[in-house]
Order: sequence, then structure tokens, then C-alpha cells
Amino acid sequence: MSEKRVPFNNPMLMGALELLRAENTPDHRSMVMQELLKARFLCPVFVDPPLTANEEGVARADADSKVNLLLLTANDGNKFFMGYTDMEEVKKWTSQPKHQMIVFRFADYAQMLIKPECDVNGVVINPFDHNLVITKEMILDMLQKANYSPEE
Repeated sequence: MSEKRVPFNNPMLMGALELLRAENTPDHRSMVMQELLKARFLCPVFVDPPLTANEEGVARADADSKVNLLLLTANDGNKFFMGYTDMEEVKKWTSQPKHQMIVFRFADYAQMLIKPECDVNGVVINPFDHNLVITKEMILDMLQKANYSPEE
């Protein structure tokens, strides 16, 4: 796992999310799903021992490091991984993060969610703005329709 401190954003996904927010149509939902497969997300984690960056701003976890992804728990008890499209979205959650961020692709979330022992219900993108909830079932259906393998 690595963390690089560079400007981070997903303009195509953000545009698709805004279109979907303005008008929830099958075409707009399809655009969002296509952009989700290409996007990278900031995922909040606790790493023990904490990551430290080298001169290039890259941090790597040791093989024996414990990495715990933070979860959001809904009122009904369902748990979700979080994915943020940029630091501005992270700041809507917390202005002073006490955790680190790692970069995840949609496939990284999918790989975890499809494991039978995973008790997380899905992923929520920009939970304090767009609040795009994607359940485990939706992810499996989306991957199947796109003929997409999480290992890609």
C-alpha cells in the first residue's frame, strides 16, 4: 500500500455525479457506473505502525503493518467502506483527520466485498455530499454487467 501526497481529484466522476443529482436517468446512472470503474478514491485508514513518507512523499506499509479501513455505520446497522473523490469531500467529514488516507480503486473495494467473510454491506462515495451508496449486491451486478474482474 502506498500513499502519495499529490493533488487528487476525479473530475469525470464528479461531473457524472452532478448530472445524476440533477436528473436520475438510466444514461446518467450508466455514466456514473462507468466512471466509478475508472476512478481512484481516498479511503480513510488507521495504520499501525503509522505510515511515514519518504522524500518523494510516498509512504508504504510494512508487511506486518495492521491496516484498518474506517467504516460508516447506518442507523439500521449496515456498515460501509468510505470513498472520497478528493480532499474537499474528506473535509466535509472532518477538517482535522486523525487517520491516514490511502488510494483505492473501485476494484480494491470490490475485492474485499466479494469475500464471503466480509461483513461490510458496500461502499459509500462522498458520504457527506453525494452520499452514493453502492451495496455489495449492486457491485456484484455491476461487475458482471461490465464483464469486469476486480483483479484488473
